[in-house]
Amino acid sequence: MDEMRKFLKSWRSHAVEKDDFKRADFVEFLFLTGLRIGEASGLQWSHVDILKRVIYIQLSWNCNLKKLGPTKNPQSVRYVTLNDRCLEILENFRKDKYGSKFVFVKSNGVQIRNADINTYLKIEGARANLFGKNYKQFSAHMLRHSHITMLAFLGAPQKAVMERVGHMDARITNGVYTHVLPENRQDLQLKLENLNL
Repeated sequence: MDEMRKFLKSWRSHAVEKDDFKRADFVEFLFLTGLRIGEASGLQWSHVDILKRVIYIQLSWNCNLKKLGPTKNPQSVRYVTLNDRCLEILENFRKDKYGSKFVFVKSNGVQIRNADINTYLKIEGARANLFGKNYKQFSAHMLRHSHITMLAFLGAPQKAVMERVGHMDARITNGVYTHVLPENRQDLQLKLENLNL
């Protein structure tokens, strides 16, 4: 969480053009929702319900074919709840939708896409000195992994996480939870120490 704050603060402090801020908001939205980048790029206003605070993921943008297609798997068709910051980001994009049916568009009306974001993630990752020499590995998919890791740290049930991110196979989610568990052992030990029957 702290790394993401540092990263976005650095990005926004160097932002010059309106699209720089849009890209930063898009990255934050990916981190806060755990969406795949194709799901976010393909999100249409007709699948956003501000009052219910949800988005409906039904399609995904295929960057190779340059068109909408099915999601990665049947479990990827889902509702994703939104926090206040996500709603604020959506409102920022709604103000400048340029007549597009897609939510996340740049000032020229073209969708924000994978290559666009990955390029900027590497540039801003290096500028923020966030990953040292590994900044070239920073990609949009890492935001999804970070979201799942954050949910694990917050103690979210694995099944709820799987549904939120559209995982078909529990082994994928387990991989993240297993990665997180060693860091939580001390906290677990403290809870066990304080357990009195």
